[in-house]
Amino acid sequence: MKLLSGSPLTDKSQTILVSLEWTERLDKRPTDRTSDDLDIIFSKLKDVKAFEKFHPLLIQQLCYYSYFENLEKGVTRDLGTNWFAILSGNVDVCVPSENGKGHTLICSLGAGAAFGESILYDTPRNATIITSSSVMLLRVEQKDFKILWERNKQYLHGVITSLSQLTNTL
Repeated sequence: MKLLSGSPLTDKSQTILVSLEWTERLDKRPTDRTSDDLDIIFSKLKDVKAFEKFHPLLIQQLCYYSYFENLEKGVTRDLGTNWFAILSGNVDVCVPSENGKGHTLICSLGAGAAFGESILYDTPRNATIITSSSVMLLRVEQKDFKILWERNKQYLHGVITSLSQLTNTL
């Protein structure tokens, strides 16, 4: 994993420097994070566009459960067991082509977007995500996202967008 230390996020109104200190703290196992770690992570996440509509209590919980990922352009991985928020960069949302060869581009998502909510319902993914640039992501594992959902339905309902709605309209 290549870290883009000191690289600004793409949205200038939400410019946040991704510091080595911040990402190192997100790389720790949640049970190993100190209160100081959580405070530093929170100080960054509260200003991230993806979380502008999130209640501060939910952001605090994301500080505990999330991990930082940095992916290069062109990466396709099995992302069906995690929820992601894009901190910087862009991804393409694709579905298999009708002829079975390759993918059809549905849309592109950038900083502030999130995907992977189908993990709440244990349903198969409706789309494949392919990085179209270097991408910095916040990742929450399925078991942890379900905990966040159960504890925070009142904050998450209506905030989490659904790619399945988009891909089912095709």
